[in-house]
Amino acid sequence: VALTITPMLAARMPPPKERAAVGLYSGLENSFQLLEDSYRRVLDWSLSSPWKTTGIAIVAIVFAILAGSRLQAEFFPSGDSGFIAVRFHTPPGSSLENTVDILSKNEAWFLEQPEVASIFAAVGGTSISIGGPSDGFMNARLHPSNERKRSSQDLMREARTALAKIPGQQFSIGDPMGSSDREFEVEIVGNASLEELDRYASELIRRLEAEGGMVDTEMSLRIGLPEARVVPDRDKAAALGIDAAHVAEAVQAMIGGLDVATYRDGEERHDVRVRMENGKRDELAAVGDLWVRARNGELVELRNLVTIERGATAASITRTDRERSVKVMASLEGLALGDAVKRAQRIAGEILPSNLDLRLAGDAEAMRESGQQFMLMLGLAVLVIYMVLAAQFESFTQPIIVMAALPFSMVGALGGLWALGMSLNLFSMIGIVLLIGLVTKNSILLVDYANQLQREGLSAREAMRKAAPIRMRPVLMTALAMIFGVLPSALGIGPGAETRAPMAVATAAGMFTSMLLTLLIVPVFYLGLERVRTYFSGRSAAAKVESLA
Repeated sequence: VALTITPMLAARMPPPKERAAVGLYSGLENSFQLLEDSYRRVLDWSLSSPWKTTGIAIVAIVFAILAGSRLQAEFFPSGDSGFIAVRFHTPPGSSLENTVDILSKNEAWFLEQPEVASIFAAVGGTSISIGGPSDGFMNARLHPSNERKRSSQDLMREARTALAKIPGQQFSIGDPMGSSDREFEVEIVGNASLEELDRYASELIRRLEAEGGMVDTEMSLRIGLPEARVVPDRDKAAALGIDAAHVAEAVQAMIGGLDVATYRDGEERHDVRVRMENGKRDELAAVGDLWVRARNGELVELRNLVTIERGATAASITRTDRERSVKVMASLEGLALGDAVKRAQRIAGEILPSNLDLRLAGDAEAMRESGQQFMLMLGLAVLVIYMVLAAQFESFTQPIIVMAALPFSMVGALGGLWALGMSLNLFSMIGIVLLIGLVTKNSILLVDYANQLQREGLSAREAMRKAAPIRMRPVLMTALAMIFGVLPSALGIGPGAETRAPMAVATAAGMFTSMLLTLLIVPVFYLGLERVRTYFSGRSAAAKVESLA
């Protein structure tokens, strides 16, 4: 459109008419003229004081570096999604009835809160996780944010206090619409026993909780689940012609249950499951009352063939890269993910032995990978912009002048995020990448027109003194249009604005500082590079004359 339709329409526009000296147009024109006159005075000062202008540029870049170093890092900014998820565990071996009782108490507290619109709760596993009779979860849907006094974050904090008073459970509360259940996840990986993994993971959790900022801490390894082992006497079983598979099948059928047939009732089919009655399978002694058939056809009581042992084991054993691992998880309260990761790495370096390593997982791993990809993308964007500008200006030096606007945009982007207490996250990174492509056009407008005026016979200084005030209006127009376009998101207006605000702030503040510093500093850089180019061109011409002489 800019290369085809716009020139065609501009060629057919009638010439401007004389306008009255009063009215909106006259007022705006006078304002712009006053702004241009002021800018000319500032431009003359900057061109006559290049070292002071360069000092301003250096101070601005140092400020951007300091602001960037103070920014907290996280993967995904927290917001009010209108949903709260609660996951809880009762002690290993708890009955289903006990877990349901705990769930009812949790559910009752949430239903008492006026912000809660509805609740879905269940015991056991979900579609994305495996659970048992000691696991439960609950999802609460809140009323729209404009109809309630407390945010979801406020309600989560109060829920942690209230649910902690209900004994017999370990719970976690988070946002089900977030990138993961917990903001903080790390793994302890290595060749070690389950007891060692449990000990070091517990110590890591204890140290993390002691320093504050982490709540709902939990580890994936849960040791202590009651277990019964049915150990057959292989010599007796072999003498009677009974193998271990027959013993296992009998125990499974009588204790766990086994589908043996299908009952059809009209269009419906029902499985017929063989299992001992409830009262006869509650005790381990019932296993000994089972019978199996020997080779000669006689029935043998299991108590004569097996030994029943009691013990405890882990609910599940996880592995990472073929090594045993345990995941440590926590929700963050007033602590950035980047700071939490640094804390965990420091503590792990102090307590973990050489055979165990700490690895990032979940949002922490995603944050590290996105940071690496962001730096690669930023480098490629700068390289591509330089190559395109070099081809456009047919010069290797003038693209450097144009790209001087890039660090000045970081002054506003990083400084704005720091001043407003925001973090460097996925959305703010998107805003910074967006800036890379936007801010260079301001410098292109100045440099391209100054080059045109030089070809018409003006000196570099006079060309820039004339080009900069003329190009000030399109620079202001494009920059202010972008700033006001993202202003609603930057102000947090609308649902979900908490997640979009960092991107909008980075874009708007970066465009603002780039606009100001570009109009002030790029003309000085342009003249400086022209002096350097003229100097080397003169030396090259003198060398040619000497060689001919």
